[in-house]
Amino acid sequence: MSSNSSIKHRGVITDITSESVFVQLSEATNCDACQLKSRCGNVSDLPDRLSIQNEYTHIHVKDDVWVVMEESLGLKAVYYAYITPFIVLISVLFITRFWFQEWVSGLMALGMVALYYTVLYFNKSSMDSRFQMKIKKVLENE
Repeated sequence: MSSNSSIKHRGVITDITSESVFVQLSEATNCDACQLKSRCGNVSDLPDRLSIQNEYTHIHVKDDVWVVMEESLGLKAVYYAYITPFIVLISVLFITRFWFQEWVSGLMALGMVALYYTVLYFNKSSMDSRFQMKIKKVLENE
């Protein structure tokens, strides 16, 4: 894996403000013919609109663009969204099982995972600065 590999997805700019550029992601064109599209999650998990920090002067509404993110940031997102909560869940279950009944340990573990996601939600601005996406204009031959 190279250090500069990236994840990119095609979209259309729907709105531009002084702080943000809003991009509507396009469905992948090859998904209609794919037999695994119901299991893939590639299209169904796409948000309606992405908000990307506006640092661009060469783009306009209705421009076709690539939304690009470093692949390492995708792995970091998986870590924050899935791996860390799993570790919290298992750790709390393991630690509390010695002092509490099983159902109480389970509720405490679920409560700690809910607390983790709540803290993550309230630190959204900090997370947004860590997960910067870039916009590249689609060239005519792409």
